[in-house]
Amino acid sequence: MTEVRQKLPQNIQALIGEIGEKQVLLRLFLLVQHTPWEVFHNVGEAGYDLLLLNAESGERVRIEVKTRQRLYTTGQAGRPIHFRLTDGECQSCDCLVAYFLDLNAFYVVPKADLKEAYSRGQRYWRFVLTTNKQGEPHPRFAQYRDAWHKLHADFAGKVV
Repeated sequence: MTEVRQKLPQNIQALIGEIGEKQVLLRLFLLVQHTPWEVFHNVGEAGYDLLLLNAESGERVRIEVKTRQRLYTTGQAGRPIHFRLTDGECQSCDCLVAYFLDLNAFYVVPKADLKEAYSRGQRYWRFVLTTNKQGEPHPRFAQYRDAWHKLHADFAGKVV
């Protein structure tokens, strides 16, 4: 007998998104400790979720966060996991942090590495994570896993 899983209600989907965003915010907070960098939740500008700001140099890194999970949906192991950004989100951000809730895994993907696609005449950008039948990500994605240095060279060698 197979279990039939339903799609999550919208309020639970929003909660999962908030969990992912807060997880990334916490990781970034730990990352910037003892550096001139600060992390902020974006409330004033459209198109990205979090902002890294270097208080000394004024450098900014705008981050869009997308969260996906398969624990409670119809998604199956072995199927691709799509992290999609609208065209506006992609144009506004510098980097995507894709959070895969099932594995508590963070994938730091520079905007230049996102793939362009179209749906119903609308352009969007995506990062597609493929997994094996056990739900483990393909090794080619290891370059993005916890790759916080892709946000800025100041974070090279830092582990959070």
